[in-house]
Amino acid sequence: MNLEKISFEFNHLRIDTSKIDKFIDLANTEFDVTRQQYVDALQNQESDHRSLNEACKAGNILFSIYALGILHCYSLLENNRKAIIARKLNLLENKSKKYYRKDEVEKVLKDTFQIEHKTIKNSDHAEEFRNVNNALKHSRFAYSQNVIVKGSNSISERTYNDQKLRELYEKTPLLNEYLSDLYSKIESVQTNVACVPRTS
Repeated sequence: MNLEKISFEFNHLRIDTSKIDKFIDLANTEFDVTRQQYVDALQNQESDHRSLNEACKAGNILFSIYALGILHCYSLLENNRKAIIARKLNLLENKSKKYYRKDEVEKVLKDTFQIEHKTIKNSDHAEEFRNVNNALKHSRFAYSQNVIVKGSNSISERTYNDQKLRELYEKTPLLNEYLSDLYSKIESVQTNVACVPRTS
């Protein structure tokens, strides 16, 4: 039994969302409560601007919390993917500064492991997380409650609101499958590719 291998697989082949999920549950509960208060006020023919304002705030929080979830998931995906590649290349993780950028990942997979990135299970979903992650970090304006994710052309642009972010976040288990398939494919390559010496 290889305890190091078991530990590595446990820590790097999954995206842990347990802490973020708690915040998401709280935000959804708050949204449901404030929305119901506003509906009740309307049914009672009450002009309750405060309940409307609270419902709007809760909706804004939902967007922000799901955005945080996407950023969290993709950050872990990048770190875990880098660790998987570095391990096979016999590199200490803190000595490997590469393998974050898409082009770097695709190059090392193709040149070193003879693996086309697009053949990895759910690579398309990993790419969607990457695009939304980048848009949230670089393209969101002020307090806007949506973000436009640009594709390879203007036709493929997509707008993500809180519901679309939620739908994407709920695909997180597919990232676990992506990491597992990446790991499996890399580990199946003959070990003589690991020609970079381990340094301390």
